[in-house]
Amino acid sequence: INIILKDNKVEGVNGSVNLTAGTRLENANFNLNAKKGKLGFNAFFGGNENLTSATPSSSSRRSFSETRDTITSLNQNGLSNFKRSGYRSGLSLNWDITPKDQLIVSANFNHFGNQNSGYINQGQNTFSTLNNSSADTSSINNSSSRFNYNSTDVALSYKKTFNKKDQELDVLYNYSV
Repeated sequence: INIILKDNKVEGVNGSVNLTAGTRLENANFNLNAKKGKLGFNAFFGGNENLTSATPSSSSRRSFSETRDTITSLNQNGLSNFKRSGYRSGLSLNWDITPKDQLIVSANFNHFGNQNSGYINQGQNTFSTLNNSSADTSSINNSSSRFNYNSTDVALSYKKTFNKKDQELDVLYNYSV
């Protein structure tokens, strides 16, 4: 049996769009492919965002001195708001130089970030049973943080196939920042 495979000569444009909404994590993805003759092109974008979520916190603690003559009560109440997002995008170009030689150039960009802000209301009461005295301390602690990370990846790939079955040469160069 002799099976002869023909080269893929399909040309044209295709793509897809996907969206997710109405949940705590919103997503969007886009992909576009085009091929004409020996050239192919691809572009994509995918991203998501976590809607701001609020996390309440509270704690109470009562402690006693070693001689049990001082009682300290600590009460804390707070709220923290957290949000994150990220996306990945890229472009690639495929060139079928000959039926046995293919060159691919691609570049991707990635981003991730989050932010957090919140507060803690703190109240402390120290009571001494020795002299029936009491001391109150109140404070508010505010905090915020932000993190962002970006990266870029570039790749160059060359593939050569040979007449002998299962023989090919693949060369790949990657650069990331």
